[in-house]
Amino acid sequence: GVSMLVALAIAPSAASIIGPMMVYMVGVGLALPQAQAAALMPFPDRAGSASSLMGIGQMGVAAMIGIGVSATLGDAGFALAAIIAAQGALAALVFWVTRRVRHAA
Repeated sequence: GVSMLVALAIAPSAASIIGPMMVYMVGVGLALPQAQAAALMPFPDRAGSASSLMGIGQMGVAAMIGIGVSATLGDAGFALAAIIAAQGALAALVFWVTRRVRHAA
């Protein structure tokens, strides 16, 4: 979201992409460890397998997004900002759709 607004509001430059990405990555760094721990809690007897499945999923999605970014990234950072914003919106949608399942457990 923030990266998209910055990319649209000012001329693309290294600072206009790196600054918002630093803020975004701080949020990821704070949220990801708790999300991973919560994802492994239902599988204490199979935590190793669940962790490896989660890791391969993360790496697979990251590879697909990397391919998409490299195919669309031109001279401007708009494609990168658009993909980041779309992934954030998708994560929020998945969180909203699965709330009943999470609350039932």
